[in-house]
Amino acid sequence: MPHNNQQEITAPLRAAIYLRYSCDMSRPASLEDQERTCRAFAESKGWTVLDDYVRGDAAKTGRTLASREALASLLEESQMKPRPFDVLITDECSRIARKLKDVLDVSDRLKFDRVKIAFVGQNLVSDDPGFETMLTFYGMMDQQNSDRLRHRVRRGQEGRVRKGYSSGSRCFGYRSVLEPDPNKPWAQDRADMLGTRWHLIQSEAETIRKIYDLYADGMSVYHICLKFNEEKIPASRKPRIGSCETAWNTNLIKGILQNEKYIGKIIWNKTFQEISPRNGKTQTRKNPADAWVRVDAPHLRIVTDEQWNRVQERLKIVNEKMTRRRIGGLNRAKKRDYLFSGLLKCGICGSSMNITASHSDHRSATYLCVSARYKRGCTNRLYIREDRLSAQLVDVLAQHLLTPPVIDYFVEAVSKEFDAYLKSFGQNGTSPLTALKKRADDLERGIKSLLGHLKDPALLESDALRRALVADEAELKKVRTEIQLAGAPQGFDDIRGNIDKLVRNNMNDLLEVLKQDVLKAKQMLPRHIKHLTLFPTETETGPGYEVLGELDLFVPASDREKRILLDRSFIPTIQQYTDYLLRFFGPHIYVKGRPEEHPLLDALTSVLQPRPDLLHTPQTLTQWTHLIRTSAGSNSDLSSRVSINYVSSHLRDRADVLVRRLGMVEIRHGRALHYMFARAGAA
Repeated sequence: MPHNNQQEITAPLRAAIYLRYSCDMSRPASLEDQERTCRAFAESKGWTVLDDYVRGDAAKTGRTLASREALASLLEESQMKPRPFDVLITDECSRIARKLKDVLDVSDRLKFDRVKIAFVGQNLVSDDPGFETMLTFYGMMDQQNSDRLRHRVRRGQEGRVRKGYSSGSRCFGYRSVLEPDPNKPWAQDRADMLGTRWHLIQSEAETIRKIYDLYADGMSVYHICLKFNEEKIPASRKPRIGSCETAWNTNLIKGILQNEKYIGKIIWNKTFQEISPRNGKTQTRKNPADAWVRVDAPHLRIVTDEQWNRVQERLKIVNEKMTRRRIGGLNRAKKRDYLFSGLLKCGICGSSMNITASHSDHRSATYLCVSARYKRGCTNRLYIREDRLSAQLVDVLAQHLLTPPVIDYFVEAVSKEFDAYLKSFGQNGTSPLTALKKRADDLERGIKSLLGHLKDPALLESDALRRALVADEAELKKVRTEIQLAGAPQGFDDIRGNIDKLVRNNMNDLLEVLKQDVLKAKQMLPRHIKHLTLFPTETETGPGYEVLGELDLFVPASDREKRILLDRSFIPTIQQYTDYLLRFFGPHIYVKGRPEEHPLLDALTSVLQPRPDLLHTPQTLTQWTHLIRTSAGSNSDLSSRVSINYVSSHLRDRADVLVRRLGMVEIRHGRALHYMFARAGAA
């Protein structure tokens, strides 16, 4: 017997759309074409497309999922509760990825999140029978097509190179000129041309000859670079740093000195590009010599055989010397661990402050603005030793910034600002919670009414009803979030406690790592230092730097990207609502030493005065660290900061003070470094 209950009518599925095209040479309009077909597919299925979730990756390869911000955002938001969309539509399988493994991975992730995926070109939806079998087939075909296309492109490039045409790469000294097909005089498209040939640019050819002559006559690559930048000679590519017209660097000069094209020989296929499966970045690797393609092109010759041979002979001698230095362990390019490396900016031009010299003792390692070093327009020529800068910056953080009074003020300011934001809902004398709940009730009634209208067969296909339903659901979600926020002030003491606890834990961890472990500190500092700029200035003892910085004390070391602050899931990240950065400006970094007394002078005096037996007795850094910590007492501020690294850096920094006041002598015995003192604090 039939029952009278009306069949339940469900709301239409909410659809997101993902778009992608592969490279810069593709048409940007490709995204519009893909979106049009995806919207038509959604309409045929009765789905509602959410405009906020129509996202695309432009000029991004499908051979990796890395650096695909739009796709990553859709996959991340598909995990939200409640789900913001029910189905993800894309034009075809290859828009997701051109590797079968990646396509199946995305499909499995969406399936786990209870989100469908639809491919328009294959007319395939994840709830279709045999979906996984068909998806595997199509994904395998896309991967094979990608491999075949890559093979055909390389085959075509090799054919053009063997005929003397350009393979598409830019080379300093030449320009590429299209060569028309004589059988197609009307042709305009690049595809109808025979190819492109290199033609000499005389002004650049003269620069190349000058480089060869200067290097063969004994000038170093570095000094050629400086000379050309000073003379404003146009470089072989646009500058990477600054806004100057020229930007030569040593790598460009070395590449020109080793390029056989300048003696009329084209060499193709020396390298190939490969995408790393770890990070998605493209890496250039060398092919074996037997895979190279060599073509004689005497019309491209710029330098004579004599110039070429003189340069290659000198390069061979220089390379042999550098090889011996590397074998002996004295190579200056050896990677070293410097505490603030990569975090410092020049206050004049904004360029990086880089290490300019480093030897085995680390003492000669100095920081200088990279633009000033290569004469790219910056006037900041102020050098500062790395060990001196690091010691003073650590003191700035430990003694002036990450102190209890500063942290108390910072936490209180952030808490008040966040509290004001939460209370801002209650304007015009009305209760924010009451108004928001009333709006939520109105929206819920409106949604129920719209769902009731959809039960009418005559209105079932109404686009206006669907759009109104989607808009009301989105607003209801927003209002519910604001209701939770508006209720937060009742438990604000808990929030304040969480803020205080997180900031203090981060502060303590940062200080501890700064004192003990350079490698760990290098990993932790970029998570907290947002801005660290050095402005050259005049100090009491001469030239120095004034520091402008920003510290983010909210970022947990374990979760930099998500920036989760509090455990209460209904509270968004506090960075959205407050000025959360701890800013500072004014601390001085002294190039030649500080005007105040040495930070270890009093501590060493307190150790040596009651212990005359320590005078004239060499002690290692470990022994002096133990003596200072014991003398200071376990509860003192100095004891909490003292470590071997701390003592080592301060014994080197302003060593002249310790020599004058305590008669300090540095003694190296074998591999161990000892320090001895002849006086116990005499003036």
